[in-house]
Amino acid sequence: DPAVQCRNCPVGATCDGRDLAGMSPEEVWEVDMAAGQMVLTACPPGHQLIRSNEGVGGLFSHDSQMCSACQVNQYIVNQLSECQNCPLGGLCDGVSAWGKVEGSTWVAQGDVMRLTECPPGYFIVRDDALHGLDQCVACPR
Repeated sequence: DPAVQCRNCPVGATCDGRDLAGMSPEEVWEVDMAAGQMVLTACPPGHQLIRSNEGVGGLFSHDSQMCSACQVNQYIVNQLSECQNCPLGGLCDGVSAWGKVEGSTWVAQGDVMRLTECPPGYFIVRDDALHGLDQCVACPR
């Protein structure tokens, strides 16, 4: 496209001198006509979208755009935020988080999953400041 300027290939793409393609068919790259460049706008599930050499939330850097996969012991709620470590009472697969205890209820609160309810026979251990400690603990017999 004549409106798009020649630029280096972003680390998260492949380029052949004419076209840019994402590393995955689920990535979405769009033309930003005002800036004259390609911009990564979506990543596959379980990936954080990085547009900065400073990590998530830094200043935009065309060359640093990429989708970065979360680790198996992590999850991600919003691809524009960082992958989160699995909470103590959760199980994670690199994409989602859910409770170790069947019947526990976990909900997204901002960029993290929080435990909101445990099944009968369990009580909630939760610190509002430390989401990674959320868990259901069996009641003493």
